[in-house]
Amino acid sequence: MNIELELQTFEAVVPGGVRRVTWLVLQAGKWTMASEIPGARVEQRDAGRAVVWQRHVSLSLPVGSHLSRVESLPRRAPPRDPLAYLLAPKRDTTRETRRSYFLLGAGGKLERLAARPR
Repeated sequence: MNIELELQTFEAVVPGGVRRVTWLVLQAGKWTMASEIPGARVEQRDAGRAVVWQRHVSLSLPVGSHLSRVESLPRRAPPRDPLAYLLAPKRDTTRETRRSYFLLGAGGKLERLAARPR
């Protein structure tokens, strides 16, 4: 049985850079962008305040499918004294990535998993 899902992907401006949220689907042992799943429909949405782009992805997946939400954002630097900002080298531009894993349950509910599915 397939369930119709609607997912939001976007990139928004936040202090220190941009925050990006994407969705992946596990198919045949490989993580694939939700927008690249055969039959997925992608609709560009109007970007709101501080939003660079926003897409609405609609796709049909079987119950029991695994999904991953990937959020990438600028890593927050620890606070420093004002003089350190003047004397220190250029800001660190590393990013932090958070991954959440889900199982598509009956009725279309995404159930959060404690660990990455195998």
